[in-house]
Amino acid sequence: MLTAYQSDIPLGMITGQDDFRISVAGAQEKTALLRMGEQWCIPQGATPTTHIIKLPIGEIKQPNATLDLRESVDNEYLCLALARELGLAVPEAEIIATPRIRALAVTRFDRRWAQKGRVLLRLPQEDLCQAFGLPSAMKYESDGGPGIAAIMTFLLGSSEALKDRYDFMKFMVFQWLTGATDGHAKTSQFICCPAAATA
Repeated sequence: MLTAYQSDIPLGMITGQDDFRISVAGAQEKTALLRMGEQWCIPQGATPTTHIIKLPIGEIKQPNATLDLRESVDNEYLCLALARELGLAVPEAEIIATPRIRALAVTRFDRRWAQKGRVLLRLPQEDLCQAFGLPSAMKYESDGGPGIAAIMTFLLGSSEALKDRYDFMKFMVFQWLTGATDGHAKTSQFICCPAAATA
């Protein structure tokens, strides 16, 4: 699959894999795969996936400047490792590579193995736009999306409200310390469970 990407074939468009799902939300080019032991598998039909595969963002050309994000894979891996060391709940991730390209494989937080690893469950989750009933166009606070105060109030409905509110504020501080300027309502997701609005 990474080889196909190197050949300018759109990610996931592999010969003979007509039903391979390539759509994963977000601006960065990415796809999702299933990992069984040490084997990476292409999902078929309704098969769940276990990992999001994220490719380098590359260069973003703007009228007055070029934003160089060719090392985005390594940067995100480093930020996740730093967040984990600081006690933040972040997913496991690893860098996978071919001789010519690197990608980041991020473990999906909305999956759980059951029945001794024989069944992979999808956990229902929502991002903040969905939770607030807002369209994706309102993901930024400046465009009418939820700000910190509204999110903190929303988290009062969690089954672990005190912990979740504390963790959310820790993450806000981490975003500020690392200069992560693109945090918005589509990048915060919550697991939905019967006991509470969020968990």
